[in-house]
Amino acid sequence: MSKIVPAPPVPAPPKVSTTPSPLAISGRLRNALTGYALPGLTVQILLLQPDPVPGAKPLARRLLGSAQSDASGSWNIVWDSSPAASQFVCLLAHCDDAQFVVSVMDRPGSSPLLVTEPASAARAAIMLDLAVPVPVKPLSKAQWTDLGRRVQKAGPVTLNTIVNQLAQTGTAASIFKDWPLAQRQNALLALETGFLDPRGTLGAIAPVPSWQTLVAPDGVDAYSKTLGAAGRRGEPLAALTEMSQKLAAFPSLAGVDWVIDPKLFGRDPAGAITANQEHYLGPNRFKFPVFGDPTPENGLS
Repeated sequence: MSKIVPAPPVPAPPKVSTTPSPLAISGRLRNALTGYALPGLTVQILLLQPDPVPGAKPLARRLLGSAQSDASGSWNIVWDSSPAASQFVCLLAHCDDAQFVVSVMDRPGSSPLLVTEPASAARAAIMLDLAVPVPVKPLSKAQWTDLGRRVQKAGPVTLNTIVNQLAQTGTAASIFKDWPLAQRQNALLALETGFLDPRGTLGAIAPVPSWQTLVAPDGVDAYSKTLGAAGRRGEPLAALTEMSQKLAAFPSLAGVDWVIDPKLFGRDPAGAITANQEHYLGPNRFKFPVFGDPTPENGLS
């Protein structure tokens, strides 16, 4: 008869302190260039440890807590529950000489996208709006073709739906969830440029700034000056006028509900998102005509 071997004891769950923390740090992450929220990034709070003696090698920064940004880019630090970390958090909350930095990275262990300047807590609750630089790299033709193929599978779709999918701001799983952060953000930047300057008329004279830059006070005027005399006549002037009207009509690219043609992404991304522009622009610009179905059913959510 076989012996019954008792199951190994189940380890007790780690103890979670119920004592309120003396310091709360939270905030929001956004793309420094475009302003898009940055979801899914890792945020860490690192304590700057003082040198043991003058001239000695600096001690490594100590990780005290971390968080992951949500769909809106918001994050809220959860402190390490170890006694040592708790003491250091208490030190940060009450000692002006104690300093920390915030490190933002795509995933734990990767190179930081941003490390803030050293700062002291100075107060019990800190909220930080962090502009994170995302490396800019144009998408390849293969990547645009991939984007178009994914969108086609989803069925009829509007531009703002693609924007929300790339920005990962919706509640449904994104069809681009396997794309790296930089690739998604660079696609958004290219779509902004393609919508505002679909024929590349202005970009041939001077790079088109991000939507965020253009809608800032005097943003369009500043860009107009960079175009110089070439931007005050003919096609460039018409293109600049069209750009200004689009910026006035929509608060952001996420508000553009134009029906797109995903089959064109592989060879002309700008053409794909402005394929139906003539239905929306006419003699009276932005007098929107009604489609057969004014609210076309989207294959994405």
